[in-house]
Amino acid sequence: MIILVAFISEVTVDAWSILHLERNLHGGAAEGAFGPAMLDLTMAVGRFSGQEVAACWPEANVVIVAPVVSATGAVIAATVPIPVIAYLGLGILGLGVPVIGPMGLALVGQLAALHLRTEAIGRTAAIGFSGFFFAPVVMGLAFDAFGLRVAFGGVAGCYYVQCRLR
Repeated sequence: MIILVAFISEVTVDAWSILHLERNLHGGAAEGAFGPAMLDLTMAVGRFSGQEVAACWPEANVVIVAPVVSATGAVIAATVPIPVIAYLGLGILGLGVPVIGPMGLALVGQLAALHLRTEAIGRTAAIGFSGFFFAPVVMGLAFDAFGLRVAFGGVAGCYYVQCRLR
């Protein structure tokens, strides 16, 4: 579930942040395009520094804290009135989300019995990556029904539900 939510938030925010910045926050085309760029830039920083973070903290702690960081970024991006502050939210989300998938899969491998390790990692990865297929559609439906602010808030809500299920 943790990896699924991370991949859902990654793909939906990357795909829909342009419209959010342009339509809800009244940014121009360049301001809209800067949203995914900010997300992707900070995701690259997060991916490259993830192992350094894991060297300082146990992976289980990182997998618990990173969704909180990501949810905070999603809330900021969803609720602010201007694009400049939304970039901050997208950047915060981008720092949290990229470590969840790899560390979550590593954690599954550590927790699974040796003879079930490959199967456990494979199933977890398949569930997680399924978010890349259905998340943009669900985000589009939420956008049509409720608007982009609510749809982005739903990303943060997914993290909240995930934390409550733990």
